[in-house]
Amino acid sequence: MISNKKIGSKFEKDFANFLASKNYWVHFIEGAAHIGSQPCDIIAIKRDFPELYDCKTLNNKSGLFPISRIEENQRLAYERIRECRNPETIFSLAILWNNNLYYIDFDDIDFNKKSIDLKEISPYKKGFYDENNC
Repeated sequence: MISNKKIGSKFEKDFANFLASKNYWVHFIEGAAHIGSQPCDIIAIKRDFPELYDCKTLNNKSGLFPISRIEENQRLAYERIRECRNPETIFSLAILWNNNLYYIDFDDIDFNKKSIDLKEISPYKKGFYDENNC
């Protein structure tokens, strides 16, 4: 059985490759030895617009993504980007659930809630691993 950490690490790399295949300049940020060291997993730029992504996998049938899985350093980085008046910078979660890829912009997250119901959101890409041969 593959560990959740290995599944997550594989998704991060596969998502970076997916963005690169869409003509983004992509920088994958390898995880550090200590928790809380990076605000995102991937920096992607296309047509001079930066996008930051934190990759998450969800392995439950309910489709409820716990907001508690968004780390404090990620929230603080998002807040700092907005404080610095960088409205063109996209900061999103890229979530893999049931082999579908979901994007959730930090601007759209209600941090007062306990979870995000992915069943209420249209996937960005259905069959992520089917079409990308990952």
